[in-house]
Amino acid sequence: MRIDKLTTKSQEALQQAQLLAEKRNHQAIDVEHLLFALLGQKEGVVLSLLQKLGVAAGTLGTMRTAGMMVSMGIIMILFSLYIGQTEIKPETYPQFLESLRTGFIIFTIVSVLGLICQFVARSAAKARQLH
Repeated sequence: MRIDKLTTKSQEALQQAQLLAEKRNHQAIDVEHLLFALLGQKEGVVLSLLQKLGVAAGTLGTMRTAGMMVSMGIIMILFSLYIGQTEIKPETYPQFLESLRTGFIIFTIVSVLGLICQFVARSAAKARQLH
């Protein structure tokens, strides 16, 4: 991928994502880093699109922070249940991986439930507009 072919805002988002990853001592830039960078751009297309859809910037920030806190809490609980108070080392890798697998299943279920709730809410709002 040639970064010089990207728009200025895209290049800025990639740079910000890299800084976020480095700040957290992560080895690679993940989707989450890029998403946070894109959502952090005050004049970026992502934030303006979400605002056009009716999502306020303050609400978005609060939801993002709350989601991170809940996710970290769930993962920490799973780690303590599967691994306990021991250090993560080669002997505990199977338990570590199983806790991650369980976390992914939980987060997938929560995400699907969130999508269903959003679909139902939007359908109800459209029905009210028609009447």
